[in-house]
Amino acid sequence: MNKSQLLVNALLLGSAVIAQGSFVCFADNKDVAKDADKAVTVASTSHTVSVGTTPFGRHLEPILKAVNANPQQRKQITELMEEFRPKVVPLKEKYKETQVQFLSAMETGRSPEEIMLKQVEMNGLYARIINEYCAMHLKVRKLLTPSQCVSYEKYRSSQGWLR
Repeated sequence: MNKSQLLVNALLLGSAVIAQGSFVCFADNKDVAKDADKAVTVASTSHTVSVGTTPFGRHLEPILKAVNANPQQRKQITELMEEFRPKVVPLKEKYKETQVQFLSAMETGRSPEEIMLKQVEMNGLYARIINEYCAMHLKVRKLLTPSQCVSYEKYRSSQGWLR
């Protein structure tokens, strides 16, 4: 195996690990998160990549129930989630797009530099997604009582969000 093939194999492995991590972060539930390695699918002919396909806001109602939110908190937390939707959804879409480009570049034998640039772009998008979710979680916590924060963190932990 030559240097170029070794680099491509290493990058593919790194991409799969990153994709798996992002899937776990956005997984529908903890059972799906446990099987994340099965959910990261790369079909070399069609370049299909499935990474964290959970619709944004899917956890809103379970969170509101977990913290026993009062009507005012329900309204505030719902508005907060809607405030973050236009920030998070485009980033997740761009991440998936970039991942397809990355895998395509690897499969078509693009230069190692080009492949690494796509990897760097994916890493940057992933960091921005995590930052947005972190900011949202911090704002949600500000709306909760201390005992509700404990319930909120238990819910987050049950979803595999505390890493």
